[in-house]
Amino acid sequence: MGKLRPHIAKFARGAAVPPQALVDGEVVLAAVTLGRILALKEQGAPVDFELNQGMMQFDYWMIPKGAKNYDAAMKFIEFATRPEIQGALVKTQALGPVNKRAFDHVSKERAANLPSHPDHVSKQILLSADYWASTDASGKSNIEKNAELWNRYSLQWR
Repeated sequence: MGKLRPHIAKFARGAAVPPQALVDGEVVLAAVTLGRILALKEQGAPVDFELNQGMMQFDYWMIPKGAKNYDAAMKFIEFATRPEIQGALVKTQALGPVNKRAFDHVSKERAANLPSHPDHVSKQILLSADYWASTDASGKSNIEKNAELWNRYSLQWR
C-alpha cells in the first residue's frame, strides 16, 4: 500500500466520490458502482466502463422463522422475481436482473450495460459469500480480517 499511495489521487469516503472524481477529471480510473456510473453516462458525462471482471454478488430474500405473514412474504417474493417486475426495476435502478426473461422487458441500450446480460455474465467475478464468511482458528471471518487490514493501512493516510 505504501508503494501505491503516491499514485492515488484520493481515498473515497463515500460511494459518490469516485464517479464525481472521474467527471471532474481528478482521476482516470476508479472503482464505482454500476448504478452511479451508468447514471452519469446516460446524463452525458464523459465517462464509460467495461463489463469485464466486474464483481457480482447475490442478494437473498429471507423470511424470518416464525414470521406471522409467511404466505404474504412468499407471494411478494414470487411477485418481485417476475420478469416484468425485474425489468421495470432495471429501468429505474441499474441492477442486473436475476431472472433472464427480465431482459425481454428492458431496452436493448439498458440491457447492454448490465452485468447479468448473457453477453457479459461469463466475464464477471462472482463474490463468494462462503469465502468471506469462513473463519480461521482465531474465529475471525475473512471479512473481519480484511476490514482490520484495510483500516490499518488507510489510517496511515488520513
